[in-house]
Amino acid sequence: ANQIEGLEVAEQGGTVYVRLTLREPLAVPPPSFSVANPARIAFDFAGTGNALGRNLQNIEQGDLRSANIVQAGDRTRLVLNLVKMSPYE
Repeated sequence: ANQIEGLEVAEQGGTVYVRLTLREPLAVPPPSFSVANPARIAFDFAGTGNALGRNLQNIEQGDLRSANIVQAGDRTRLVLNLVKMSPYE
């Protein structure tokens, strides 16, 4: 099964970039959705485990406060907790 092995955050020119390292490349981008209140963006990784060794990462860069990485069965959800809703791609 695939594994999330790394999570890096960088801010450049007012834009915050989140980069995940996975054991195997994804065939397709993970489905995602956003919630306005509280401001969050979530990504669902099917067939993927959390190999980070933690479920929470404090970030505090730009509008990004923290990330929750939670595994349930054979899928992992990455939730980005924001100061305010921001566009993402």
